[in-house]
Amino acid sequence: MNAIFFGCKRAFHGCLRIARQGLDGLGLTAARFDMMTAVRDLGREGCTQRELRGALGVSAPTISRMLRALEELGLVSRTRSYPDRRQRWIQLTELGIARLRKATRRLVRSGAIQLAVDCALTGDHAHDESRCLQQMDLAEMILNRIRRAFRDVATLDYPWCPDH
Repeated sequence: MNAIFFGCKRAFHGCLRIARQGLDGLGLTAARFDMMTAVRDLGREGCTQRELRGALGVSAPTISRMLRALEELGLVSRTRSYPDRRQRWIQLTELGIARLRKATRRLVRSGAIQLAVDCALTGDHAHDESRCLQQMDLAEMILNRIRRAFRDVATLDYPWCPDH
């Protein structure tokens, strides 16, 4: 293994651990949260499974499996598209919208995720907004370089400032 690969893997597991704490009791995982966010962000009236694949950068079977689980939880609905019966139209249900809002409040609006990132990037200087922004910019630049090099095609974009 390579030190950077190992570090990315361990950081990934740490991120999931933090997300699990915020999503506990909501029936969501970090992957389900991302998928529901993508459904919400791709279109006010919903999106297709193909659009979800592009946003999340995962395979068609993974999309189908995840959507089936969300559908069983009553969080999304899938219907055949009228113009193209091969396509499935995905929408958040009312329960899905409410659950995503609650999860977003816990993870994002509470500041828990941002605080975790700021502490990870700046250590004892998490109170220094300028330093936090500078380190986030640097981290994002490096991560984007790694993603491009490994041909990551996901397009889902979480804004730095979720209220804007």
